[in-house]
Amino acid sequence: MNSGLYLEMFRTFPMGLLLLDSKGAILDANQAARDLPTCDGDILDGKDFFDAFEGLEDLQEIRDRFIIATRDGKIRESFDTGLRGDGKGRLPVQIRLESFDGGTGEAILVIFEVVETGDDNRNAAKLLRNSVKQLSDIRHDINNPLMGIFGHAELLSGREDLPDGARNSVDTIMEQSRKIRDLVLELGRVRDSLKD
Repeated sequence: MNSGLYLEMFRTFPMGLLLLDSKGAILDANQAARDLPTCDGDILDGKDFFDAFEGLEDLQEIRDRFIIATRDGKIRESFDTGLRGDGKGRLPVQIRLESFDGGTGEAILVIFEVVETGDDNRNAAKLLRNSVKQLSDIRHDINNPLMGIFGHAELLSGREDLPDGARNSVDTIMEQSRKIRDLVLELGRVRDSLKD
């Protein structure tokens, strides 16, 4: 999968997604996250997560657990809380924080799910099930051709008559394929966290 497709999935995902560094600075946010009521509107990149989302009801507890978990290593936290920020009242949300190695170092994925009330719960559950299925399908559709690329690259690298230039190209193919494989694994972790 090329990085453009991965970026497009991140941008259009129906739940709010943010990437934070280990200090809590927002590295990236999808459109659903930018549509959430914050003190900064949709300008989130580079902002401190806890300042931008100061309307979170359990802000201090979330901040404390974030600090402790990132200092101790990995973070995997979930909060059922509310968000205020645009004068429209309380928005019930569930927030999940998951740390992962984003290729450039440790990052934290924040998932904002708006918790609908009443009849909308069925629609929200259906949307979540569809999102999980979509992630599973995407992983499968990427993984099959990726395994073919790995297999052919390994066969080529095993040839003794392969020129050095071609061998370097095969090594590059293997390296890039491993990066794609890691992204597919990360999609699996996101999918599994959505199932929980």
